[in-house]
Amino acid sequence: MSYEFFGKLVNWRIGKLVNWRIGKLVNWRIGKLVNWRIGKLVNWRIGKLVNWLIDKSEVKLL
Repeated sequence: MSYEFFGKLVNWRIGKLVNWRIGKLVNWRIGKLVNWRIGKLVNWRIGKLVNWLIDKSEVKLL
């Protein structure tokens, strides 16, 4: 095994590890942001619907 080949292998391993770490971190950040946005929107919609249903049922009860 030549030194050059060994160097390439090491660089490839390090590169893969670094890219994987950065990729995981970036995906996690983006995923958290997207989930938070979707979660907020969904919760807001559900909350509005629930409040509307409660208001309607209160009107019926009266």
